[in-house]
Amino acid sequence: MKKRNAFTLAEVLITLGIIGIVASMTLPTLTAKTRKAEATARLKKFYSVMNQAITMAENDYGFCGDWEYQKMDANDPDSVDANYGVSEAFSKKYLIPYMKITGSGEQEWITTGNQVLKGYSITFPDGSVMNSKVGSCIDISFDVNGYKQPNKRGYDQFIFLFCNSKYSVLKNKKRCFSSYKPESTRDENLQNCKDEPYYCSALLQWDNWEFKDDYPYKL
Repeated sequence: MKKRNAFTLAEVLITLGIIGIVASMTLPTLTAKTRKAEATARLKKFYSVMNQAITMAENDYGFCGDWEYQKMDANDPDSVDANYGVSEAFSKKYLIPYMKITGSGEQEWITTGNQVLKGYSITFPDGSVMNSKVGSCIDISFDVNGYKQPNKRGYDQFIFLFCNSKYSVLKNKKRCFSSYKPESTRDENLQNCKDEPYYCSALLQWDNWEFKDDYPYKL
């Protein structure tokens, strides 16, 4: 009778243990890469959709630098409630008719000074969400995974600006929509992102919306 070669139970358990250890070491890296790739794709799409909507709206309303919206002062108590109406009116006139959305409504906007304002949000078909509030310009927050956690700037929320010519703080006066506070070098954009997550969209735009190894926040 021939003797058959086979694995012992101990060898099988050791092999499964090794596979488990390797998987536990590599899975977080693979998951992080997947999240980064998805965030990159959605940021690219959002930036493209916004620019396309603005271009189409310019055919109806003229140069975006001449579009009117009511400037709001965050220190004015009346602006807390009024912000929603101004943001809603702007979005419904200049943006929503030129893009596909699945819903809209009220969403909190917490300023860097921890003031809570009422922003106007738009939900896109992929589940991502845009929220806006008004100051001298219109601040726009894009959340790559919608209302899912962590809902933190620099992690899944990224800030952009729309400014008309009257209040523009953008260096390129021929553009109305931009990442927040873009600088002329990557090192400047990286440091700004480290100092204040509000500015991370400028670093990501510099890097073609990709999350490089030195990106300061973990997705």
